[in-house]
Amino acid sequence: ATTATILALILGLLAAYGFSRFSRAPMNDERSFFILLTLRMLPPFAVVLPIVSYWVFFGLADTFFALIWTYTIFSIPLTVWLIKGFVDEIPKSIDDAARVDGYSFWRMFRRILIPLLGAGLAATTALVWLFLWNEFLFALKVAGGNVVTYTAHLPQLKLGQRTLWNVFAAMGVIGSIPPIIILILFRRYIIRLYLR
Repeated sequence: ATTATILALILGLLAAYGFSRFSRAPMNDERSFFILLTLRMLPPFAVVLPIVSYWVFFGLADTFFALIWTYTIFSIPLTVWLIKGFVDEIPKSIDDAARVDGYSFWRMFRRILIPLLGAGLAATTALVWLFLWNEFLFALKVAGGNVVTYTAHLPQLKLGQRTLWNVFAAMGVIGSIPPIIILILFRRYIIRLYLR
């Protein structure tokens, strides 16, 4: 979940900046943004079979690579949507002033924009990571065999008619520790995200 969150954050930040700042670009309109968001709104059951077929065709099924990129692709729409709201709040005049001062695009992005987006990036990171940590279907179908995530491992605790309730409960407690830590660390940013 962590690697996919980092990749989605990097790609989503660039896309959100493009959607926010280059509104007159040919493919940048409300319809394109809506199409991007509908990728996240598709039910996973509708796309899991084509995705698994794709990874099997390339011989990458049941690998970390396939799972990370599947998670990344399905996290980008949420990331773009959240970060775009924060980029929209930053005046475009700051970008123009940085260019006048001789900053290149990447220098302006790294030294000015990312620090201004700090709270938004923290909240987005926490939410995307939590969604990926709790994701079940792709973890079960795309990986499932050799690569087992926490959520995909839970159904394996049922042995025929017998369920290992003690192990199930222990795994539930252990599996809830990382999300609790993330929520404690990022709670003020998440609250700020919902109050804006």
